[in-house]
Amino acid sequence: MSSQAIGRGAAPRFSPPQQLFEAAENGWIANLKSGLGGDPASETNQRLINARHERGMTLLYHAVVHGNLESVECLLERKADPNEKWEGYTPLFFASERGHLDMVKCLLAADASHEPCGEEGLTPFHIACSRGELAVAEALLKSRPGEERKAFLGQTSRCGRNTPMHFAARHGQSAMVSWLMENGAPAEELSGSRLTPLQLAQANREMAAVKDISRYNDTIALLEQPVRERKRIQEEEIVARRNMQLGLTGAAIVGVGGFVIYMWPEPCRKAYNASIEFVRDHPIEAGIIGAVFSGIVAPAARDMLREALGVRQPAEE
Repeated sequence: MSSQAIGRGAAPRFSPPQQLFEAAENGWIANLKSGLGGDPASETNQRLINARHERGMTLLYHAVVHGNLESVECLLERKADPNEKWEGYTPLFFASERGHLDMVKCLLAADASHEPCGEEGLTPFHIACSRGELAVAEALLKSRPGEERKAFLGQTSRCGRNTPMHFAARHGQSAMVSWLMENGAPAEELSGSRLTPLQLAQANREMAAVKDISRYNDTIALLEQPVRERKRIQEEEIVARRNMQLGLTGAAIVGVGGFVIYMWPEPCRKAYNASIEFVRDHPIEAGIIGAVFSGIVAPAARDMLREALGVRQPAEE
């Protein structure tokens, strides 16, 4: 194909498959449809839609590499596989790396996979964060169901176990770092080299990212401080109420016992001696009676004393 023909926008007639790649590259949609057999259900279309040229690229991947959105839309409408890889990478990964937002959205609408790619096991989201492609990262995150987004933000690469935050921090993508933290990405996760995103940014002298992460960590600490203080006060109040309950219960038992002994000393002495003999002769039965008393009588006495003194029942924790 001559450069003059391409410059005039003239698309010559062709026979597949090589000319199909030229049509996909240049956006010659009519020729692309004609070469694929016209009807998407035709045998020719099914045979050629995922055809590869000598470098191993599919028609769809070829269109993505050359940034031709119209060809990508046409091929996806004709059921091109959006997950056919070239050298280990998916079309979505390549489009995310280049920042082709409309192409990314088009591929996502066709159920393109977020799967890790290449030897390092990077996802399209990883590469978008690494390159600072904020709009692409937003589209990728929004494509995930709400309940999956937290795990998506913290997904680690196969090699190095780096999160999207690690990649953004390492490459000094300050705006991306701020956006990730606003969306709840983990800021304290350790990479495979045992470094947090902050430490990784410091090691690479990416000071803008260092400032953003440090400011975020300081803000979180300030927000969590009142929460920790309230929790500590609540725990102290719970302990104080329980100690008061035990004290009131003990005072009630001692007070009632003292009053009974004062009023009826002789019967109390006989009852005490009888109880000692009973415990000595029948230890098992005495244990059962003691357990019943502790579980029923003592709480009842405590509640009666609370009511008499006007002490409110504490709310359930």
